[in-house]
Amino acid sequence: MAGITGAFYAVLGYLPPLSRVISPPETHVQAPGVARKTGVPTPLDLISSPDPALWTRMVDLSSLLPTSVHQFNTLNPGSEIKLMAKCEHMNPGMSHKDRIAKSMLERAEKRGELRGPNGEKKTILASSSGNTGCSLALVGTLMGYDVSIITNAKCSSEKCCHIRSNGATLWLAESLGEEFPDVIGTEKDYMKQEDLLVEAYPDRFFSVNQYGNVDNMEAHYGSTGMEIWEQTNGEVSHFVMAGSTGGTIMGVGRYLKEKSA
Repeated sequence: MAGITGAFYAVLGYLPPLSRVISPPETHVQAPGVARKTGVPTPLDLISSPDPALWTRMVDLSSLLPTSVHQFNTLNPGSEIKLMAKCEHMNPGMSHKDRIAKSMLERAEKRGELRGPNGEKKTILASSSGNTGCSLALVGTLMGYDVSIITNAKCSSEKCCHIRSNGATLWLAESLGEEFPDVIGTEKDYMKQEDLLVEAYPDRFFSVNQYGNVDNMEAHYGSTGMEIWEQTNGEVSHFVMAGSTGGTIMGVGRYLKEKSA
């Protein structure tokens, strides 16, 4: 399905029985200092929520482990190796990228960076190969902002449709020079195009700068890493994932290493 990324984070380690790791939502203990909201949570509420009942779930994939691991588990009761997966496709935008989109935009809003000098809302501008663009389109639109995403012809038609369906304007790098000839010129690199537009129109656009934005990594340090640690009762020993820009592995990795030190 288009737009589904980061469907699983594999967690390999010596973990307690599954019943201790995965509890039905209604049995979760409320996090200290967090007041439970009444009513139906909004999509934004579901992303990196402080409420454990709203965290993306963990599932047991140990049955997929090789025979040698099952033999080890049989011979070592109480020290079994388990493979747990975190279902990030259960985020509202079907991607773990929802987390960084919310983090980057909400923190920018708190700093006043999403408003122009006269208080008017800026258009959120981001270059993206597709996945983050889908989440930025969703989160930015839900926050009440116009969103423009720049990608290129390599982006699949499914992701392009996903970005548009989430409320954003989609520009292709190959033809953006026609829209802004005096600013873009012959530049075809979508990341450089983002920089050029913000430099030319600083009061009109807010540059997400996802590849250099520290709030990208902090999103996973403060939510994904913490959730994995809590959902495994702090007994996770290994964290495995596919990397892209590196924000997820840096944020989660730093949190888990600090907690296990």
